[in-house]
Amino acid sequence: MKFKRVQLISLIEVEINRREEAAREKYRKAKEDRQEAVNSWLHNYAVDWRKFAESILKAMEFNLPVDRAMAPEAITGYNSQLLWFDKAEPEEPDPHLGDLPAVLKMLKAATDEEVTVSELQRIGFRIPSIFG
Repeated sequence: MKFKRVQLISLIEVEINRREEAAREKYRKAKEDRQEAVNSWLHNYAVDWRKFAESILKAMEFNLPVDRAMAPEAITGYNSQLLWFDKAEPEEPDPHLGDLPAVLKMLKAATDEEVTVSELQRIGFRIPSIFG
């Protein structure tokens, strides 16, 4: 099977762009979901945490120990582990380009107008792996 070099370059560039855009979209969605989680947490728990913080400060002011009874039930209840919020920001995902940049570079440097599957396989690239 033969490919026109220029068409293969175009296909690979399109695929690289598609994967990079998918990774950017995934990252954008993760950031959006995180902001929604922050807003939800603030809406549901900020008042209780503020009250708890004030009671801690009052206790410290009078040299009293802080005990569990000072905490609102929302903080000490059965699912209280859910009330703590992870500060970690989402990481940008890897677009999983694999060998595509190397194949693209090789094709751009080539002078032949056509490239065969066997030529690509000889240098270590398999067409299904490129687009899979």
